[in-house]
Amino acid sequence: MPFRIEYQEVPGEPTPLGYLRGIPPEEHAAIKLKLDLLASTPIPGWSSFKWFSSVEAKIREVRQGDHRVLLCLHPAVIVVLHAFRKQGRKLKRKDIDLAIARRNRYLEDSAKKAS
Repeated sequence: MPFRIEYQEVPGEPTPLGYLRGIPPEEHAAIKLKLDLLASTPIPGWSSFKWFSSVEAKIREVRQGDHRVLLCLHPAVIVVLHAFRKQGRKLKRKDIDLAIARRNRYLEDSAKKAS
């Protein structure tokens, strides 16, 4: 696979993996399949996936029913930032902001490890 998948865990906060483990197994399996498909497909091919879109600030969204997974890309890594049940027609600002904050924390932690 060209990308590996990591889950951004923040101590004291609900985790994306924890959310995914708590949803019905068939929904979890469908999301896992989509993440694996992203991981094994070169980026130019991603635009053909109807269940995948860009949100903002380099945050991307995977859709499965009313479940959403927000992620970002880091060299050779798909970072799962936030997973939740979508309510309403649009993503809530708080969910986008949480994903952006987790992405920023991931990037800071990666920079520290590289130093």
